[in-house]
Amino acid sequence: MSFGGDSANSFVMHGEKGPEAITRTDAKKDLGIWLSPNVSFSLRLEKSAQKAFALLRMIRCTFSRITRTDFEILYGAYVRPLLEYANPVVYSGRTKDVILIERVQRAATKMVAGLKSMDYETRLVVLDLFPLEYRRLRGDLILTYALFEQGLANRVFTVDPANTRRGHGEKIFKLRGHTFIRQTFFSFRVVAAWNNLPQTVVHAPLELSSKHY
Repeated sequence: MSFGGDSANSFVMHGEKGPEAITRTDAKKDLGIWLSPNVSFSLRLEKSAQKAFALLRMIRCTFSRITRTDFEILYGAYVRPLLEYANPVVYSGRTKDVILIERVQRAATKMVAGLKSMDYETRLVVLDLFPLEYRRLRGDLILTYALFEQGLANRVFTVDPANTRRGHGEKIFKLRGHTFIRQTFFSFRVVAAWNNLPQTVVHAPLELSSKHY
């Protein structure tokens, strides 16, 4: 985020320790998330993919043969968490970023013995996996469910108080998003999918809704 456009003047922030100059930086890492001036998470996704590919190479060098059981442990414990860390917040929405992250899972599924020659969709079925974009949506819905269960939904969404529309009784108003970045916010992108859920899912017990996530 820039201040003053292309101005050459320095900016100062006044805090408890006195005035401090605001230094310019093109990227900043905070809580494990890389942030860029344009509020895009592409850099974070690129670095996550790089780490994930490095781990895949390490796994290939360590194991001469990887069974399905080995894959479930290694991929689930070491690789996928890198790709899904802070997913509700860190979402780009750009096609190139979605493809980049999915490439990691494509490469990972090829390591399993006997699956390399199969197409990606078949490998997913055999390994009981889903595309990462699907898991992202699933995670968004589970978080939305948790917010309603804990009574925090009004802090994130504009909830329909009249409850006059068809479907379940926890509908969310979809506000206008005039920019691409706004449309990728969690509070915006999850609304349509959440409103289309059946009532049996929205009011299901918590332990069933979040199972295996």
